[in-house]
Amino acid sequence: MKDVVKITTSTKTPDERQLKKVNEVITRLIDEHGYNSTSANDLLRYVGSLLNR
Repeated sequence: MKDVVKITTSTKTPDERQLKKVNEVITRLIDEHGYNSTSANDLLRYVGSLLNR
């Protein structure tokens, strides 16, 4: 079963809970899908920009 994570990506200063969730997603991208940390961060920013449209 896949987890669905809702992340607020438009916050300039995310709170501790939001940072934890973002870091969890980045860790999963690295561990489960072979991204490096830079690529995982870039992907998350890109997807966030699409969702914020």
